[in-house]
Amino acid sequence: MKTKQQSEKPSIARVRELNDSFRHDSCGGRMVMTRSVADLPEGDQASVFKQVC
Repeated sequence: MKTKQQSEKPSIARVRELNDSFRHDSCGGRMVMTRSVADLPEGDQASVFKQVC
């Protein structure tokens, strides 16, 4: 028998769906930048951002 916490846990497929949606729309979440990325020149930051999104 599943506990309430287990039954409320999102499926792996749902998490993937939400991650993909956020990467495409940047909506429904919060994006953060590590200090090491923030220390990069702007052009390099843009390259990192393009690869992530």
